[in-house]
This record gives sequence, structure tokens and C-alpha cells, in this order.
Amino acid sequence: MTAARALLAAALCVTLVPAAPCGAQAVPDSVRARPLLSRDDAWFAAGAAAAVAIAATNDGGWSRRIAASDGGGARDAAKVAKQFGNHLVIAPALLAVDGAARLTGHARLAAATERVAFACASAGVVTTAIKLSAGRFRPHESSDPGRFEPFSGHDSFPSGHTTMAFSLAAAIDAETRTPWVPAVLYPAATLTAWSRVRDHVHWPSDVVAGAAIGGWVSYRANQWAQRRRPDGLWAVVLPQRDGASVRFGAAF
Repeated sequence: MTAARALLAAALCVTLVPAAPCGAQAVPDSVRARPLLSRDDAWFAAGAAAAVAIAATNDGGWSRRIAASDGGGARDAAKVAKQFGNHLVIAPALLAVDGAARLTGHARLAAATERVAFACASAGVVTTAIKLSAGRFRPHESSDPGRFEPFSGHDSFPSGHTTMAFSLAAAIDAETRTPWVPAVLYPAATLTAWSRVRDHVHWPSDVVAGAAIGGWVSYRANQWAQRRRPDGLWAVVLPQRDGASVRFGAAF
């Protein structure tokens, strides 16, 4: 995923409609040798900030417009779409694929799956940190899209589901040359973003920010992992009182 593709992902969320298919692109050696941060990243950051700003100025109007198109079909679509960004669905699925690949001797698939999981987790950490510090009220908590109370426990900005959806799409896109993969994954991620606004749990600017963070952080984390850990990463599942946590690591 290039900076242009990441900007397209953010633009998709501004309009909240699926985009035209974009081809998968392998990471060439010239890209692997580049620094982790580049001029393209600066352009992407500027474009993402502009997209978030545009969405923020239209949060109220766009939210009402999306809610006005409600119906039985929309409810069903939103219920399905949000699962693509649900970490409680994504994490077990990736663990299952990784375990099956390791057990059956498909080392390359296992390594790719571990890099995808690492990339998604990295994006999730960044979004969680911003969520906790921003303290934005969700639409069902306040009718004012500009209401922020840092470190108050309110966590609307940015959207975690959208972050996960776009991070998964970007990471898988970086791992495959199959042309139909991005044509399916990015529109699916966009539907996840739409579902969060439609369900009245996020403002449009929340999902635009989530798309930008998810796509960029995931791509960069995957790029780092491909350079440093081409054979995959190790993962440890730790049981906890309310479930389990997964920790990824790599040798330097």
C-alpha cells in the first residue's frame, strides 16, 4: 500500500462509499531499503489531516444524512460489516490460520499471518492511545461533535473498528499479489466505517481518522516485519480472567 493508496482509503471514508478496485502491490526491494518514514509519509499525514478536518466540519450533517437512510437492509448490512473491524473476530481468525499453517508445514503462510497480526496490533495500540487521550464523546453520548474531555474515559476518536478493518486490509494487501484482494478488502473496510456512523457510535471524522491510522501504521509495521522477520514472529497467548491476550515478539 503506497501513500496514494492510503489517501484513497481515507477518501473512501469521507464519502462512505466503496471505491473502485485497486490492484495489489508487492513490496519491492527498493521500498524495503527505504527508511521507515519518508517524504511520502509526510504527504500522507498532510492529506489525512485535511481529510479528517473536512469530515470534522461536516460531522453533524453527514451523521444525520447517513441516519436518514436507515432501513432493515441497512441494519443487516451494518451488523455484518462491523464484524470486519471486530478484534474479537479478527484475532481468533488469525490465530487459527497461523496455527493451522504451522501444523501443516506452510511456513510462508504462517509467517505472513503473523506479520498481519503484528501490523493490526500495532495500529490498535496507536488508536487506543489516541482514544484515551482525546476523550471525545460519542454521538449517543452528546449531540455536540466538538465535545472533547481528555482522559475522561470517553473514546469516540478515532474509530477502533475502522482502524482494525483498514489495518487488516492494508496488511493482507502488502502480503499478496492477488489482484482481487484489495478490491474486496478496502470496500469491506469502508462498509465497516459506514456501519459505525450508521449505528450512531462514531462521528464521520472518527472513521476517517481510524482509516488513516489503520492503513498507515499497519503498512509500515508490516514493512518493518518483512525486513526484519521474514520467517515470522513468535506469539504467546496469555490466559486472563476475562479472556486472553496475545503478545508478539521478534528477535533483533
